[in-house]
Order: sequence, then C-alpha cells, then structure tokens
Amino acid sequence: MSNFKFKKFPEKAPDQNALFQGWKLKLPTYQTALGLSAADVARQAADADIFSYMLNYKTYLKDSVDAYAAWQRSMLKGDMAASPVPPVFEQVTLPEAHFGGIVTRGRLLDQRMKKATGFTEQIGEDLGLLIANPSPPSPETFTAKITLTALKNGGVSAKFLKNGFPAMRLEWKLVGDAVWQYAGFFTSSPAIHPGEGDARFVPQIRQYRGIMVDKNAEIGHYSPIMTIVTTP
Repeated sequence: MSNFKFKKFPEKAPDQNALFQGWKLKLPTYQTALGLSAADVARQAADADIFSYMLNYKTYLKDSVDAYAAWQRSMLKGDMAASPVPPVFEQVTLPEAHFGGIVTRGRLLDQRMKKATGFTEQIGEDLGLLIANPSPPSPETFTAKITLTALKNGGVSAKFLKNGFPAMRLEWKLVGDAVWQYAGFFTSSPAIHPGEGDARFVPQIRQYRGIMVDKNAEIGHYSPIMTIVTTP
C-alpha cells in the first residue's frame, strides 16, 4: 500500500460518528470481502444509529438545561403574578436494542477489517480506513525550513523537519558579516547552537540558515535566512 497508510481510529465523537455512518452505508457492499457476517453488519448499523442518537440527545440535553435554568430564574426572581410553565424533558429512547462499548467495538472492527484477507486500497479508502501517503519530497527541489528560539546564555534553538533526509547542517553569522560560520551538524530537531564568548553577556543580532545533508553532500536548497536577537 505504497500510496496509502492506515488511518488511526478517530478520538473525537463527531469524527467517530462520521466513520460509523459511513460504515453503516457501505459495509453491506464489502461484507463478503472483509469476512463479516450478517450479524456483524447489523450490529454495526445499530451501533451507528445509537451513537448518532446519543450525540443528538447530548445537544438536546444542553438545550434542556438552559431551558430549566431560564424557568428557574423566572420562578425565583420573576414576576410574582406570573406562572412560568416548567420545561418538559424528553426521555431517552434508543432506536435499537443496545449494548455497551460502542467505541470499543468500533475499534475492534476497524482492526479486523484492516487485517482481512480481502482488504484492498479501494475498500480501505472508501471506508475511511486509509489516508493518502504523500510522496517524499524531491531532493533536487526541497527547501529546508527552520524556526528559531532564543535560549539563555546566548544560545539559539533551531527546529526543523527532516522529511526523510539524514541530517541538517546549520550555519550562522552576525548581521552585517559576509561569511557564514558552521553551527553544527544535526540528526534530530531541535538543533541547539550554544552561546559563546560575548554572546553569553551581550545580545547579538544573528542570522541562521540550514540545509539538509547526507554525509557531506548537500540536499536541495538552503532555508530562508532567519534573524534572531539572542538573550544573555
């Protein structure tokens, strides 16, 4: 599956609901390929209906609490001649026979489908189980990027993304200088360039740039030049 990678099961309820509703609609089509029984498909459809109902009821419940609070204010501090009508609360009435563990069951089904012998990229993408796997950046056109943070004692931290390349070479100079100096060779982010000499006591206006490297061979282009004022 070079063009795709497995998508993590969502953590947020709205995202889980969207996934469950998609499964409910499409699982009957892929039931045989994924080795699912009619009972598996029916249980998932019921879980999807119940999950949606619960989300909607949670919104209704919030509105009901607001309605009760308004009624309570009228009862406690409202017009003494009025008779505020109390709110009526809807009882929880699930649309299907219910069993606990809907999310847990969904996670298990997610893993089961991904491991099915009949699982394909087409099925995975359609069921929301796969996400496009972007192609690695081209070494010829890649431009490095750094983000600077001033550290105590004149040091500078430079965050960067490796993007699959071995390392970054970081260079620096004072504003106004013509020659770039070597700050270090870094295989992980952030790159830390410690303060030395006067930089530990006096603020400096420095410029930094970085380029990805493989051993001594440069890859792509230097990052845009970034300027920072050091902190003694």
